[in-house]
Amino acid sequence: MNGGTCIGPNVCGCPPEYRGRQCEFYFLKCDIRKFAGGNKIRWVCTHSKNETNCKVKCEDNLAFATPSENIYKCTPDGVWTPKELPECVPPEMVTTKAPEETSKETSTTETATQETTENS
Repeated sequence: MNGGTCIGPNVCGCPPEYRGRQCEFYFLKCDIRKFAGGNKIRWVCTHSKNETNCKVKCEDNLAFATPSENIYKCTPDGVWTPKELPECVPPEMVTTKAPEETSKETSTTETATQETTENS
């Protein structure tokens, strides 16, 4: 199917733009550039017969506006998980946890540790 060569039962050698047991899935449905929607990204993708996995990061001097996943996966029918890629923005626009909240959590943890130690 789609220019593939059968090399065994339900196993084909597929042209570069197709994948699947019988070359039934059009590879370019998982084009990371289309998924990125104009975001300025760099990526490394690996492709298998069953899925495409991509590591994505923003171009130099940009960062994801919100936390991103380590790996973005695309099924042979072109469905990405997670469904969206965060926007790449200048670092000063990145949403992070306020430093105050982090300090309070650390203090609470230290106090709990000290109390536990004193009671031992």
